[in-house]
Amino acid sequence: NAISTGTSNMAKQFGTPAASLATLRSMNAALAGRLTKATDRNIGVAALKKDIHSGNAIDSILALTNMLLRFGLHVKGGVVRDYVVRGHAPASTPDIDLECPSHSVMTQSNLASVAAKWQAQLTKDLGLSSTSPQLGPGGDMLRFDVNVPGAGNVELEIVLPWNSRYLPVQNMDFSCNNLRLEPGAPVGELRQTFPIMMKAEEIVAQLLKHPKPHASPTRDCVWTKGGCDGANNNMTLDGTTGQMKGRIAKFRAKGFHFVEAPHVGGPGGTRVTLWHGTSASAAAAIVAGGFKVSTGGNLGSGVYMSRDMRIVKQFAAYYALNSAIVCGDVDTGKVITMQGFDSSGSWRNGGYDTAFL
Repeated sequence: NAISTGTSNMAKQFGTPAASLATLRSMNAALAGRLTKATDRNIGVAALKKDIHSGNAIDSILALTNMLLRFGLHVKGGVVRDYVVRGHAPASTPDIDLECPSHSVMTQSNLASVAAKWQAQLTKDLGLSSTSPQLGPGGDMLRFDVNVPGAGNVELEIVLPWNSRYLPVQNMDFSCNNLRLEPGAPVGELRQTFPIMMKAEEIVAQLLKHPKPHASPTRDCVWTKGGCDGANNNMTLDGTTGQMKGRIAKFRAKGFHFVEAPHVGGPGGTRVTLWHGTSASAAAAIVAGGFKVSTGGNLGSGVYMSRDMRIVKQFAAYYALNSAIVCGDVDTGKVITMQGFDSSGSWRNGGYDTAFL
């Protein structure tokens, strides 16, 4: 959530949420080639099988990704980050993070048969063997291993449609993990799991940095002066929760360099599109005459909006059938990221225009 003396907060990032193949080709031709291998449904099964058994880990994983998209699964996380974007095969055996969308044909009653169908197709079309599917605690995650030549036993971890514990706003840690491939998207299009106020191509540009790929934290962190982190190599990043401390340590070990996200990068600010849930009559008044600054709130007086559409809808739900959601382009100005409430609004004393919480 956020507050500003103008209209502020994170909900939908500035610019397009996806990057097209043409845009990405202009950045890196090899990346465009990998994206085509991973997403083009016109590639024949025989060609996919040839790549699977080539002994090249990257080609094998790209071919497997292509087949998983044909199953209707969303592919995200480390495989997109490393194999697709960076063209890098880590020393450790990869796992593939997947989501089965809510509009899919999979239900709790046909879960076993659908999983068996996927495994049979992997065997028939690609010559791959796999282990028996296992449900995770709570019955909302499905896992099984696929033996991929050149890559090893690759674990497929699938978030099932009825999983209510996986919330991107709470689970997303770094910009580099926010990219995803979706079935039905144009060939080579990179999308994002959650709006983090960065364009997809900005995340790609971070990942293509040398000698170390860059990543921006998205939550539960604090920057302090001194150290080797940050865009100017003069800050230190630390987590404010045990979980985020662990994630930061893990990605340091992977060789990532942490940099500030664009929306906290300086006094120039960033123009973004933001959302506000209210009544239909208030929405009409806002459109006609602009927002009225509140007299108070968790971050003091100002205009409140949210990056989390669940929160926006909760506020709109107060008005039942008379509800509305307003969106608008916002120049955030100088931004501060808060670690807690400040109802006095004293955060403005530092010359900030917008506070994110």
